[in-house]
Amino acid sequence: MENAVDALKVAGSVLIFVLALSLTISTFTMASQALNRIFTASDEEEYVTDADGNYLNFVQFNKATREVGIDTIIPMIYRAYKENFAIYFYDKDGNALNVNKDNEGEDINYFDLEKEIYASSKDVVDRLDKLLYTDGLYNNLKNKTFYEQLGEYYMDDAVGDGESDVAEVNKIKKRVIAYTEK
Repeated sequence: MENAVDALKVAGSVLIFVLALSLTISTFTMASQALNRIFTASDEEEYVTDADGNYLNFVQFNKATREVGIDTIIPMIYRAYKENFAIYFYDKDGNALNVNKDNEGEDINYFDLEKEIYASSKDVVDRLDKLLYTDGLYNNLKNKTFYEQLGEYYMDDAVGDGESDVAEVNKIKKRVIAYTEK
């Protein structure tokens, strides 16, 4: 009799464990599908410009946007250099909002390691610290809200007419974040 009761307890425990495991897997699957829908829902084409007025029409932005503040933007600026993605800034009217200086000291509206040259990671951090806190970029952005829009493109397609002869599997994908002032 006691063995039968113990067997029922063990069977019940196994059943509860299997149910909990199934629920966990189902939850992670739904979360993964939701993230995939967010990141793959892209507009037909977004026309965004750099500081020189050149169209970045090869960038495919997703439809999802969110409102963010300085607490989101500053870490993304530091990550942009480490993870090699580009961040562009625009004012309320969609015009380039100059937030950085290129290697020649000219105002630019982006942070992009590909277009800027630094000797080391320490040089990047020192440059960003100076720009944000000494030159006052942090104070200029801290009371503003921005719409964040995520996009991506293949670096090989950014050259010329937007089409390249490089096989799709060999192309390098680059992420882009556009911040437009609210």
